[in-house]
Amino acid sequence: RVVPFGVVVFFTSYEAESSFFDVAQRASVVDQLSRFKRVFREQRGGNHDELLEDYRRHIVRQQSQPAADGPCRGALLTAVLGGKLSEGINFADDMARAVFVVGLPYPNP
Repeated sequence: RVVPFGVVVFFTSYEAESSFFDVAQRASVVDQLSRFKRVFREQRGGNHDELLEDYRRHIVRQQSQPAADGPCRGALLTAVLGGKLSEGINFADDMARAVFVVGLPYPNP
């Protein structure tokens, strides 16, 4: 609710991201979050360019029409460290007003 526009959350693996969302959905956290931010999730093998463009368009729409989606103020993008969305993409300005890293990106033993 406090951070406007884009928030990016990086996870250490696709498995960690999936586990987080499984637990968060069972606890209704995702439903609560979705009231304030539209959630975009990076998927292994998904169309990353389309996902990023949809995320960007949603942020731009929020900038020009803040009340367009009711109380929803921006978007949350989950990505994986070492994945397509964590390498070489500039999350400038409103694309990432806050960035979180969940876990430590150590390689598996």
